[in-house]
Amino acid sequence: MLVPKHCILLQLVNEALCAYGVLKVCLFEQQASDVTNSTDEDGSRRGFTSAVMLGSNQGLLCVTADQQFLFYSLNWTEELLQLSLTKRLVGYNEEVVDMKFVGDDEKLLALATNLEQ
Repeated sequence: MLVPKHCILLQLVNEALCAYGVLKVCLFEQQASDVTNSTDEDGSRRGFTSAVMLGSNQGLLCVTADQQFLFYSLNWTEELLQLSLTKRLVGYNEEVVDMKFVGDDEKLLALATNLEQ
């Protein structure tokens, strides 16, 4: 998702940003986005239900309608803010089909669930 540098999404504003005393709001309409909370034809919910800026310039944490935690890094390119997905934590799995520790030192856990993501 690209956001013009001079704009701040209202949902993302928290006390840390307000402390600087500058708030610019722009009107922006986007056809399709993760930010839009909607329901698919099969009844599954999509989109963000909450978003918060992480401290110490660590990025943005978003919670989706299907209870995933998405971590985004914030990168400024020219006049645009580029949000890059860096980590995804799945909160509600419905059903865990299988799981296994992976990696050389087996510190990572791979889950097979009935979720699409």
